[in-house]
Amino acid sequence: TAKGYVGAENSVTIECADPDDVCTEVVAFSMVPEGRNGKVEIVLNWGDQADNLDLHTVQIHNVLSSIWCETYYNKKSGCSRTELDQDRYNGGGNGGEKITISPYPSGTVP
Repeated sequence: TAKGYVGAENSVTIECADPDDVCTEVVAFSMVPEGRNGKVEIVLNWGDQADNLDLHTVQIHNVLSSIWCETYYNKKSGCSRTELDQDRYNGGGNGGEKITISPYPSGTVP
């Protein structure tokens, strides 16, 4: 962890076929600042094994479940006050995908 950033931890198991081989693994982490104006930031990281993973959010109205929206690579601002900030498509070793959801003003219903 670092001061001013959300703490995270991850376990990685590395298995070598031959105990005499040198084994390595790349693990991607994104540094997400904490407490940025009440925003929710969702990050998806992956290593170099997968070419492309996509982060999606679906938001459903709290009273009428038939009202919903989705934010993802093809609808970067699919939901009000929500934005896909980072879209990665050439392997996760270059950083993760990130969606930011900003709070609604007090007294409003999304």
